[in-house]
Amino acid sequence: MRQTSGSVVCPECGRLVEIDETRCPFCGRWQPAMFGYSRALQNVFGTLDVSNAILWTCAILYMLSLILDPRAILARGGFMDILSPSGEALLQLGMTSRRLVNHYDLWWTPLSATYLHGSLIHIFFNMMWLRMLGPSLQAMLGPGRFFLLYTISGIGGFVVSNMISPHPSVGASGAIFGLLAATVIAGRAHGGEWGHLASRQALMYAGMIFMFGFFSPRTNNLAHLGGFLVGGALTWFLLRLANRAEGPFVQVAAVLAGVATIASVVASFVLVRFS
Repeated sequence: MRQTSGSVVCPECGRLVEIDETRCPFCGRWQPAMFGYSRALQNVFGTLDVSNAILWTCAILYMLSLILDPRAILARGGFMDILSPSGEALLQLGMTSRRLVNHYDLWWTPLSATYLHGSLIHIFFNMMWLRMLGPSLQAMLGPGRFFLLYTISGIGGFVVSNMISPHPSVGASGAIFGLLAATVIAGRAHGGEWGHLASRQALMYAGMIFMFGFFSPRTNNLAHLGGFLVGGALTWFLLRLANRAEGPFVQVAAVLAGVATIASVVASFVLVRFS
């Protein structure tokens, strides 16, 4: 994994530098070899389909939420409630709310809740949007930046929701709205017929879903709004870096975000299940 000899390409200036250089002699970038792990990071992120990884994580946690309380599988309900996990199972895996964050100090749940879903219909539509929007944004921004966009948008959505609403919530919708906002901003920045079309369609879809939320009491429009605003602002910043190669620092940040996601679910399960 760790390279201890030879040279690497500096992610800032593209020149070859020795593996043990603390700073690039050409551009001054600190740790161009990222302590010898830059090549390993590039190998991982060069082949990683982030959208697919997120989809499988959500699917596994959804199945686990049903396994934790199998009675929920047989519970009666409407079409939107088909295969809905119980509230207790979602609480164990990291559901979020203002009370859980403020009174029970489960401050990490805005992250864990982004990977949980309340029904089969819920996860189906969120993952459908992820597969539609994710690949093009990953190609434009890079896998590490795309994952950070998804993660921060999801967290931002639930932070806004918890500030205003007391109701518990789960779902990737805030992150999906962040991706819709990213498509709006990126389309306008790209320009041309394709860019303007993609921007208009993403804005139209976001508006339609947001309007639908007013007629569905279980839809968290506050998370949608928060995710959209955070995702749009973050995309505006990331597009300024899009012409640069994705450096190891961004990739390390993405790895840490992935580790934090797993840790948030594990922490919720341990503290809720065994306390």
